Amino acid sequence: MNQLLRIRMDRLQCETSPVPPAFRRLGGRGLSSTLIAQEVNPLASPLGPENKLVIAPGILAGTISPCSQRVSVGGKSPLTGGIKEANAGGTSGQKLGRLGIAAVVLEGKPGPGHLYLLRISREGARLESADFLKGAGNYQVAETLRAKYGSHVGVISIGPAGEMLMSAATVAMTDQDGIPARHAARGGLGAVMGSKGMKAMVIDDRGSPPAVLAKDPGAFKKIAKDFAAVILERPRVKHRLHRFGTAGLISFTNEVNSLPTRNFSRGQFERVEQISGEAVVALIDARGGQRGHSCYRGCIVRCSNRFNDAGGKHLTSSFEYETIAMLGSNLDISDIDAIARMDRLCDDAGVDTIEIGCALGVAMEAKVLPFGERSKGLLPEDIIPCRTDDEAFEMKVKARLKRYVVERCIYGVDINHLAVELAKLSLW
Repeated sequence: MNQLLRIRMDRLQCETSPVPPAFRRLGGRGLSSTLIAQEVNPLASPLGPENKLVIAPGILAGTISPCSQRVSVGGKSPLTGGIKEANAGGTSGQKLGRLGIAAVVLEGKPGPGHLYLLRISREGARLESADFLKGAGNYQVAETLRAKYGSHVGVISIGPAGEMLMSAATVAMTDQDGIPARHAARGGLGAVMGSKGMKAMVIDDRGSPPAVLAKDPGAFKKIAKDFAAVILERPRVKHRLHRFGTAGLISFTNEVNSLPTRNFSRGQFERVEQISGEAVVALIDARGGQRGHSCYRGCIVRCSNRFNDAGGKHLTSSFEYETIAMLGSNLDISDIDAIARMDRLCDDAGVDTIEIGCALGVAMEAKVLPFGERSKGLLPEDIIPCRTDDEAFEMKVKARLKRYVVERCIYGVDINHLAVELAKLSLW
């Protein structure tokens, strides 16, 4: 990969330049962090024009090297104030690698009131209006753009949380099935993308020959094959990750007294068997979901899954340890379907399930919300008087949330930053 693609949002221009010699052996988080360290003023506002957002695939993206297609997203974090890197799977890393793009760098800020879409292909890059996607969730964005540009494209997007510049906002990426459930979630980098006016990117590598070529293809192929064999023989990969995904860590962390429980006040959850990797896999198999799923070609670990609802309809993927722990045991909730629904809502809004789980845990500790099964994922049953398998569940939840926020969250929202952000998300 030999090109940096700089998108100057203040001028709405796309510029391509060779990767500087000092950066040529860097990729992913190494490249994103180095660019931010060298080009962004440490005192810059994370949501101001001086900050930059770097989207960089790994240095071997686009090759046959196994497990090398993830994407690093970097910038000055609105959550921490420091350099932050978050990474995700999905198909965009491989496509950027095939196009020879070492990094996409968003710079400056456009005028207010408009959103933009960046299209990248072998013909180059160009900006288009994305005002038609204002307020859209990540699922709607992915469905709309794949219908418009083809099911073969990779989509990188932000949800309403990113548009609102919320400090828990994520950057979503589509997987091989076109589902936008792979998130560069930590550090609020979706808010940085939103501050640049960038709603989504469409990556189209169709017809593009691989940009990264091995000097000795035979030797590279052998090394890649040998490396894959070493990975696949590791017991944790062979017997745990492929079968249970990261959800397999639930039981282990509970055994060693490290599973977040009731706002981190405990390390063990008495109903752990109901949210364990074994429980998740049993439901996946019974409902026609998929385990051992790969979110991009070339991932041999295949720790992903597709989790369906009771009716056999896709609900979320991948159902990960962090999400199950933070929205489950951390909130004293063992209803796996309620946790999966919260995961779906967070993916669509574009917010980090870890941050949301922490925030809800604090709210429950403060008795703003009840701990446990009575919450049904968010609020008491008398606040949401409908079953989670009701087709109108999400619509009813949103309507009730608006009333709940107005009635109970007036005091403090103007002085408590976290309360403001939770209110915004609830009202959406």
